[in-house]
Amino acid sequence: MGVWKISAGTALAVTRASCGENSPFAHAADIAVENRSGKTIRGFYGSTVGASIWKENKLDVGGLVDGQAILISFTDGARRCNFDLKTEFQDGSAVVQPDINLCRVSRVVVH
Repeated sequence: MGVWKISAGTALAVTRASCGENSPFAHAADIAVENRSGKTIRGFYGSTVGASIWKENKLDVGGLVDGQAILISFTDGARRCNFDLKTEFQDGSAVVQPDINLCRVSRVVVH
């Protein structure tokens, strides 16, 4: 199981058990996002790696308060695994984690 931690004022840790190409999770892009940052997350976005435009905000209008978790789907039928992820906070700060393989990640914990 892999874990990534990002230090940019906010840490983002991501994990998923390794899965082979024949695994039912090989092209699954559904992840649990858990907020442990001490701040409210107002936006969580994904985009194709290197794209200049972020897709729609995956969170509800109220955002994700500290201690909450939500299941988010990034499947678009294209069978792609790698996405850039962006977390925006209520205070206007943001953290971007490039090139996350969501076929190998099942959980994102924002610290």
